[in-house]
Amino acid sequence: GQCIPFKPWVRLFVIGRFLNMFVPQLGNVWRSVELKREFAVSYTRYVTTLVALAWISTVLNLLLAAVMIAVLSPEYQLFGVHAWGLLVAGLVLICAAPFAGSRLVPLVGERARRFQEVLEVSLELAADIKCLVQVLALSLLVFVGGSIALWCCFEMIDAPAQLIEVALFF
Repeated sequence: GQCIPFKPWVRLFVIGRFLNMFVPQLGNVWRSVELKREFAVSYTRYVTTLVALAWISTVLNLLLAAVMIAVLSPEYQLFGVHAWGLLVAGLVLICAAPFAGSRLVPLVGERARRFQEVLEVSLELAADIKCLVQVLALSLLVFVGGSIALWCCFEMIDAPAQLIEVALFF
């Protein structure tokens, strides 16, 4: 795939996030139009990549939280079950879902073709080590930043939370 230079990508990202604050998904729509106009990225490729990156980012966030809890407080439980175990179970389900779904592709029709395309792009991105490292680094920064923001929010409402609770909430 085509690599968007850093400066234009930052502009696309910042303006897109700004627009999303006012109208949900407006920034994503604007970004897709700009990517098509400036870099000839098709709408389908943009949406497919957006979904694939969301899937990979979710997997990485679950993995980070599971490792963090397993290392810092392996005995921590939710509903009588070890929290890290619940996260690992969720991780397995989320990782397996696209592959299980791809088995159903012949049964579903046109929508299945789109699903298959998202799966293929997800696998392409996961196999691209440079991309995966970048997504992992960004996911780590977002995880840390989001956790700090949540911790501050809990503190502001006088509901202190442990680090692992913030990770679970995130």
